[in-house]
Amino acid sequence: MQPRKKAVFSLLAALACANLVLRFPSSSHEMGIDSFVWHGMATSLVSHNYALWILSPLSYLGLYPLSQPSGTPFLTAAVSLVYGGPLEGSILAVDMVTAIVGMLGAFCLGREFSREGSLPLLFAAVFSLSPIIVSGLTWQVPTRLMFTTLLPFVLWTLIRLYRAPDWRYISFLATELLLMASFHRLAVFVALVVVAYLFTRLALVILRTLRIKNPGLFLRPRFVRITPLLAVVALLGISGATLATTHVLDEYSEGVIASDSSLSAELVNLAVSLARSSGLLLPMGFVGLFGVAMRRNRDVREPFVIVALFTFAPLLFIRNYTGYYTVPFTSLFIAYGVLSASAHFRKAVWRRIAIGAAVVLLISSSAIISEYNLVATTSMADSTYTLGLFVKDTSHGTVIANDGLTGARIHAISGVPYLPVGGATTAFQSPELLMFRFLDAANVSNMIFLVPFSQLTLESDSTYVLVNVQAEADWAQIQLSSVDAIPARYDIYNVGYAIELHSLVSEYTAYGNVYPSLLLSSASSSRYIVYQDSTVNVFLLR
Repeated sequence: MQPRKKAVFSLLAALACANLVLRFPSSSHEMGIDSFVWHGMATSLVSHNYALWILSPLSYLGLYPLSQPSGTPFLTAAVSLVYGGPLEGSILAVDMVTAIVGMLGAFCLGREFSREGSLPLLFAAVFSLSPIIVSGLTWQVPTRLMFTTLLPFVLWTLIRLYRAPDWRYISFLATELLLMASFHRLAVFVALVVVAYLFTRLALVILRTLRIKNPGLFLRPRFVRITPLLAVVALLGISGATLATTHVLDEYSEGVIASDSSLSAELVNLAVSLARSSGLLLPMGFVGLFGVAMRRNRDVREPFVIVALFTFAPLLFIRNYTGYYTVPFTSLFIAYGVLSASAHFRKAVWRRIAIGAAVVLLISSSAIISEYNLVATTSMADSTYTLGLFVKDTSHGTVIANDGLTGARIHAISGVPYLPVGGATTAFQSPELLMFRFLDAANVSNMIFLVPFSQLTLESDSTYVLVNVQAEADWAQIQLSSVDAIPARYDIYNVGYAIELHSLVSEYTAYGNVYPSLLLSSASSSRYIVYQDSTVNVFLLR
């Protein structure tokens, strides 16, 4: 192996170690909120050896009622069964492997832009060490991050497909899209990437035709130099006009730094939101954006990634998802911006120092921002884990909790049915309704209908709808019922135990609101406490 290749592989190995160190657990149990719902699905899968929520092939992709994209539960369950350990360990292993896979995907995509080691390595570092990647892959079930991790592979495949149309790349693309769809519904946004790819190819064909028809103008050196710059300015103008004339920025009126409906406050919050995803080196992305546009010997690569990034501008209103589809692009532009800025130093030693300083800032800022992001993503306490083990060994019937997250965490460890389904989201329909056999799978098909095309929106999860099922309302009604007067229609839930957090005595919470619970207040005066610690009481209801 050549010394240069050895150096590249050594740096890749060092980057992989840095990724693993940043994700080394600082808590005794896994983290996350929605993560525990997927953990529970994997628990059910391991216990029953098949997925109880699969009613149709579309169920695996989460495109059918009572389902979620199932790639993550299947993956974590498979890893757990292979190495023979608990699912918590499987989730940690999947996170670390996913981070390394994402790093390698960014490296491969970077090599499409430069065969020299600097750009691919720096791109891999910026991408894999982005705050959203670090915090999202820190001991919690990866779902959205799987989409982000696979997106560089999709971009790489499309670029390769342009250069060498081949059935192999078509099969790669189909496999990548299927994998992305099986992990999260964000995969639908890949359609925008494909649109950008087709638009770029069409634009290049038109430009090539114009050069043949009028070479005196379109091959003039000044025209060739200034056209990419004007194109980027035009895209920035169109995107800015889109943000200014629509209600996209309304989602950014509230933020950590500013809370105001003014345009300046909304732009500040947008910048902060993007920085929380991409890191403090984000301003270098603007340098890289123009640097990529002005590269020599351009082909489909440069305009494709630029156009693809700007196609996502109208989707910035989906604030919670912004970073998941922008980070692969911003990371590439940041890496190119850092290299472009360092190239202004004449001496190689100063260039190395500049790049090294950027890497140090990248790692330190990513660690700080990730820690800040994880503050809102608490880990499961030892007491909750212990309660999960107690419920696993003693429970006979469904556990009803006055907090959805607590219920989901206990189910993830115990495998015992719980209410409200959906964990912290307290969903009115969830795969858990089939997992816990609250609904009969044989009869559900009679309650599923096709949604008219005119009624579909961006927020539609499926083209099908399940009628007359409202588990969230059922949970609330049980909480509002006396322990001795729970309506018979709720017998399908087979509630046997009630969990009461000490912070919510005789109350239950949903969507940040707190309501009185007649169930818990009556249970405290007429039922035995079978388990108690510093955080919860567990009542035996029957």
